[in-house]
Amino acid sequence: MRFTAIAVIAAASVALASGGLVQAGQLDKELLPPNPQYVIHVDVEAFAASAIGELLLSGDLDLGLQDACETVIQETGMDPFEVIKGITVYDYGDDLEEGVAVISASSAIDQLIAGMADQAEEMEGYSSLEEGGRILHIWTEDTGMDVVGCVVPRGEDRLVVISQKPEFVIAAADVIDGKAPGFTDVGSSDVDLRPSKGSLVYINVDSLEFLPEIEPASEILQQAQGIVFELSETDQKLRAELQVEAESSDEAQNITDVMNGMIAMGRMIASEDPDLAIACDLARFLKIDHKGERIMASVQLDMGMIEMILKEQCGDSEPKAAGGE
Repeated sequence: MRFTAIAVIAAASVALASGGLVQAGQLDKELLPPNPQYVIHVDVEAFAASAIGELLLSGDLDLGLQDACETVIQETGMDPFEVIKGITVYDYGDDLEEGVAVISASSAIDQLIAGMADQAEEMEGYSSLEEGGRILHIWTEDTGMDVVGCVVPRGEDRLVVISQKPEFVIAAADVIDGKAPGFTDVGSSDVDLRPSKGSLVYINVDSLEFLPEIEPASEILQQAQGIVFELSETDQKLRAELQVEAESSDEAQNITDVMNGMIAMGRMIASEDPDLAIACDLARFLKIDHKGERIMASVQLDMGMIEMILKEQCGDSEPKAAGGE
């Protein structure tokens, strides 16, 4: 499956308790290959239970999310936010645009797979085969491109592995089953994966080679050695944080200055356009600084402000008190 920079950035836009065990929706490092160059994780379970998730899925906002969810329920008989717990995407092989997605789901997904197998002859573009000791499900898209998947049981849950290449699916499934070495079996890795408490979306990119030229962002990215983005929610506060690793402290200072300059210019332009008043107001809460080689940009808003903004823009409801930090 090809994952472009747009998919990576957009992703930056959609169990077992304690005892050191990973909860079902959280990032599970045991699913990963030894040295991934990028890792994207969405904790669907945490999102559905969060205040921002409840707001976006409430139906009070005209975002189309509830309609999309209803469509999935009608077509599959399953609520994706009840069945899917987490989604992890990472690169595989030498081509950084080749990737694997691992979907953590409940055992209810078995019904969907069984239904596809029963209706295989009636389903256009669907087929299955056995390879490497695993049953592979194959969907051929209108573009002629294949999407390959297989299901790996894990206790009461299921892990659905998806890619465009059967060999990637089998290799990823072997890592999950412990038949091949993975991220936790390697003594060290270039990628330091540390999602925060309350993490909803986590993106860690060690190699930026596959990112396209996007001005003026490319000027900053060309100087960066790695990027970490995280969206998290704790205590009714939504926080977005971006960390960029530079080659040196001087480079970090330069990037910080450029970013602050871009924000200042954006606020100046937004202040003259009524349609950008909200963006101008939100920019006040954006903090950008650096420590050594690491640049940190963050914004934290309480759910009262977020609900007010979203309902003003996408709904019709009385706003609540707002505040930011």
